[in-house]
Amino acid sequence: MTIRRKGLIRLWVVLSVIWTVGFSVYQFKMWSDEWTVIDRLADQNCFSEDGLNSGQTTDQCLDGAGVRKNYFDRDHTTAGAWWSEMLGISFAIDLVVTALAIGTFFVLRWVLRGFRNDEA
Repeated sequence: MTIRRKGLIRLWVVLSVIWTVGFSVYQFKMWSDEWTVIDRLADQNCFSEDGLNSGQTTDQCLDGAGVRKNYFDRDHTTAGAWWSEMLGISFAIDLVVTALAIGTFFVLRWVLRGFRNDEA
């Protein structure tokens, strides 16, 4: 039984798509969780008496802390720019890992062929 190259390429495409999308979604979840923690700290600060400046309302404090902005406004980017950048980074990581795996395969094959006993 032989494995055709077409099958390996198709497998790589499927795994690359799964990795790229999965890693990007994971990064977004990590990123949004960090902003949630920052929002919680800002809420605690603004709702305490010590966190307010003189003459400042709670709403002004929350606006100043950026709690009412969406995730993308806080990083001064757009959703399209963030997702395209993250998908690009994920795919670049995939290409590096693929190149390392292929390189390792060829090096191991070359080394193992050196130990082959060729009796003619």
